[in-house]
Amino acid sequence: MANIKRSGLWAALVTLLLLGGCKGEEDNMLFQAENYCLFSAMEGTLTFQGKPAAGAKVVRKITVDDKEDAPDFVMADENGKFSLATINRKIREPLMVAAFVIDQDIFVHYQGSEYHIWAMSNVGKTSEHEEFGGRKPINVRCEITDEMVRVEIETGLLGTSCVWDSFDEGGVK
Repeated sequence: MANIKRSGLWAALVTLLLLGGCKGEEDNMLFQAENYCLFSAMEGTLTFQGKPAAGAKVVRKITVDDKEDAPDFVMADENGKFSLATINRKIREPLMVAAFVIDQDIFVHYQGSEYHIWAMSNVGKTSEHEEFGGRKPINVRCEITDEMVRVEIETGLLGTSCVWDSFDEGGVK
């Protein structure tokens, strides 16, 4: 009878530790929070039928393990230029979990239509531009009327209607 009570007490203790970690306690031994780069910074130029897509709304959506973050957006300037900041987030995952999936999408709203110009799924990455081996794409241009094409990247596949000339080989800090 004493063994049953002790094993029940042990199960209750383990359950409390696990639930405590899920509620956001930073110092829980079974869980650790790590800073992940959910979306690397991105600068580019939007065109519509070869002309700058001035005033286009660029909407970025991020989903982590089927949980969608609130989308953010920027407006393209008169030359179609836009700039999206890096999104980093501390995420706590159990030590036993190997990876989680981040979905990234960029949509452009222009002249009453929506264009999907970026779609990528990858496993959790900790460094900016890790999907490109730590290199930043240079001179990104996106013709929003083009069909997306598949591009092989370090962490999987990217579907995009954007192109770039090269990469910053000096790395990103």
